[in-house]
Amino acid sequence: MPTTELIARDLYVRTTEPSGKSHVAQHRVWDADRFLCSLQLQAREQAAKDKKKPDVVTLATEAEYRAAGRSA
Repeated sequence: MPTTELIARDLYVRTTEPSGKSHVAQHRVWDADRFLCSLQLQAREQAAKDKKKPDVVTLATEAEYRAAGRSA
């Protein structure tokens, strides 16, 4: 009987506030596209609630994460 195996991977995400301040975070995810879309939707919903511009959520690299001073 075949089984579906979930394979987790590290994803690095940059969140940039409307002021220009940004940070990079590491996440362990199974579905990178779904996770990124979820973070972007959360940012838009929170901005609408706060009546402000949304944070920009994009992919980052491991090098950018490490350069930000957060090592795994």
